[in-house]
Amino acid sequence: MPRKVLFALFLVLFSLITIRYALNPDKTQAAISACSVTVGPNFQNVGSSGTLSFGITNNDESSNSIRWIKITAPSSNFVITNATGLYQSSAEINSSATEVTIKLSGLSPAEYGEYYLSITTGDNIMPAQSFAVQVSDTDAGDNPVSCSGDTGVSIPSPGQEIINISNLLVSFTDTSAVISWNTDANATSQVEYGTTNQYGSTKTDSSLVTTHSVNLTGLSSSTVYHFRVTSVNADNDTAQLTDNTFTTATAGTTTTSTVTVTATTTKTISDTTSPGISISTIFSEPYETAPVISGVATDNSGVSQVEYSIDGGKNWIPVDDFGKTGAKSTTFSFLPSIIDDGNYDIKVRATDSSGNKTVSKTYALVIDRLQPRVGGVLFSLGPMVLLPDVQGNIFTIEGLDTKVTLSAVGGPIKLDILSGNQTFSFVRNIESGLWSGVLSFVKHGIFSLATKSVDGANNSTEGTLGTVISLEAGRVVSGETPLKEAKVSVYAFESGLGEFLAWNAAPYGQESPQDVGSQGEYKLILPPGKYYLEVSAPGYSRVRTSIFEISRPTPITQNFSLNKRIGLHLGRIFIGLPDFKNRVVDIQNDLPEAGEKVSTKAGAALPDFLFESEEQAVSNISLLGKPTVLTFISTWAPESSDQLSALEAFAEEFKEINVYAVAEQEGKGKVETFKKVGGYEVEIVADSDGVLIEPLSLSYFPSHVFVDRKGVIQKVVVGFLSKEEIVQNLLN
Repeated sequence: MPRKVLFALFLVLFSLITIRYALNPDKTQAAISACSVTVGPNFQNVGSSGTLSFGITNNDESSNSIRWIKITAPSSNFVITNATGLYQSSAEINSSATEVTIKLSGLSPAEYGEYYLSITTGDNIMPAQSFAVQVSDTDAGDNPVSCSGDTGVSIPSPGQEIINISNLLVSFTDTSAVISWNTDANATSQVEYGTTNQYGSTKTDSSLVTTHSVNLTGLSSSTVYHFRVTSVNADNDTAQLTDNTFTTATAGTTTTSTVTVTATTTKTISDTTSPGISISTIFSEPYETAPVISGVATDNSGVSQVEYSIDGGKNWIPVDDFGKTGAKSTTFSFLPSIIDDGNYDIKVRATDSSGNKTVSKTYALVIDRLQPRVGGVLFSLGPMVLLPDVQGNIFTIEGLDTKVTLSAVGGPIKLDILSGNQTFSFVRNIESGLWSGVLSFVKHGIFSLATKSVDGANNSTEGTLGTVISLEAGRVVSGETPLKEAKVSVYAFESGLGEFLAWNAAPYGQESPQDVGSQGEYKLILPPGKYYLEVSAPGYSRVRTSIFEISRPTPITQNFSLNKRIGLHLGRIFIGLPDFKNRVVDIQNDLPEAGEKVSTKAGAALPDFLFESEEQAVSNISLLGKPTVLTFISTWAPESSDQLSALEAFAEEFKEINVYAVAEQEGKGKVETFKKVGGYEVEIVADSDGVLIEPLSLSYFPSHVFVDRKGVIQKVVVGFLSKEEIVQNLLN
């Protein structure tokens, strides 16, 4: 081939590469969209040391977790000395006198965490200054977002300050006057004036100064004016003169007269002393139910209100029993609105008649009625829920991170999933009460999962959770050689457009096109839909799969072998002949076969239970005499709504059969609200304590238990069942 032709081909190839990279610039990782912050207390006395609590909530609208936090002091009046009591003990802290950065394993959306800064204040009294709080979803703090909320902290005087007014002078003409005075502390300037001692007009300057001057204009000549001077400092301490007078000059007078006024100062000293609080209830031992908490609040000016919090000060509730309002000493008591087991941070807040507030220290209340007990489990990749097979196995791919969500009762404060010598620690979402974490197995194999949970009373329980089968990743090779530069692209059918488009893998925590690993491996789990894959590598002919359709989330683990393209190698440059036709291969991706699950509970009597709903009480005894379908759900599981609709359709047609949905580890009130909001007619009862989970070996929801007229279990089926499938299982 002539050299000119080769050179021309090289220029074309170089141009195509340049255009590709110009059209596909690198994208930065998405930042947290929003966060909020609170700080407490909102003051620290001058020249003292203390601790500030920063409560941060991740309000991100997507699924980004906070991994980096930066807290910056507002001025040199606040010196940071330490950062302690972190929400996640695994956090990495870097601090200086002016700022603290925290790297943590992840604060999920809607999750709340508290972080504590030890500070010392300077010798200057200061109004509230705001700390800056920024967060990011990367360890490096990329694209930081400022959190909203009041982070102001003031430095008030440690005691009361009396302001003295001196050197009162009045300079006047026939139509104006200037009133001046001095104070021994920085304060505002105000003059009330008028032709009577009721005044009627006011001039004010809010600047904090010690030398004061107020100009009055528009006065009448030869007129007696009354006036009163007031100054207020930063702590709201007030000094005020008694009534004084001056007489303006006669009309036409051009000179200015000045007189010294002897005045009496009336000092009004603001109340800056906060109330006192003492709690008499003992918190050293766990309680089975919430106790009545009692105490005494005191204040020299009178106690006007007492409130309590069970969540460390995020929300406040008035106490149930409060003595006389305004009394200098009053008793109080309250019964916390607590039902579930757990650790609760109790605080009490008292307010006096001047608005001063005191917040007590945190008291750890442990409610321990049940042993900690793990309930339902959900495996997911973004919005895609991984469903168990009929044997109860979950399939994933080696090295692929899978999110796991768990429910639990009994007040666990620590929850881990164990598999062999691996431990995966989970974090509790304060709002939902659910626990979440990530599982990832480096190698392929079969992994049995167990749970270990510990409550606030140090009770520990272990249980089995199920089996995860981690499949070997698919690979792209040429012969026996891995193709390290290969890419795997997924195309999904869009029914609305009637065509295949590049699949958006990002919401599922995956990539497409996906660069293979060092051994040519790729990792894909696809949601239900119609697809084809295209596999390519520089210097090799592309391969495309035939179109395939899947009805449930499915791992793709097929190996692909690519053939070298025909072309010319010029050193490290390859110029191939056009690859007009893809080689098409069928997708071979069958999961291991599994027979129908035979429950070890089949043939056993239904365990004893008694559940109550608004309509009736349901027990294992009340079900006798009719066949029964019990469908176990979690209101937080995505398939619950569809399953209840199918169950409702079945119940309407087969009225001679007992049909109940059982919401596991959820309170009766929450279940009734869920039922009303969803408009469901089928009976839904609450197994608040999860008493049937262990006896029936339930982990995945929905699960269905089919019982005969004598109360004997005939079959246990896991997963969504349509109305027709419920009928078929009942007949069999």
